[in-house]
Amino acid sequence: MGQVNNVQLKINLKANTNRKSDYYGKLYGYTDVQNVLSTRGLCQHISNHGTIFTRDIVQGVITKLCECIPELVGQGVPVKLDGIGRCSYLLFFKLDIN
Repeated sequence: MGQVNNVQLKINLKANTNRKSDYYGKLYGYTDVQNVLSTRGLCQHISNHGTIFTRDIVQGVITKLCECIPELVGQGVPVKLDGIGRCSYLLFFKLDIN
């Protein structure tokens, strides 16, 4: 069985203030998002976790991932990254009968 990763998020509550909404006054949660980390920053973060791989090696692997995943998914091969998720295309369309 795969490893389960527990993620701790900061969650804020906000009231719906749209008086025309059926959900007016109801609370909904949203995550507290920090600044977006660049690919280079992520690679540096990974290399700082006691790995023997330097930032440039990690960045090379991630760059290859960014090339290979769209290629494989485009060929109809879903890619599962354990602990992250599954990459595949979904098709959405709207029928216009007029």
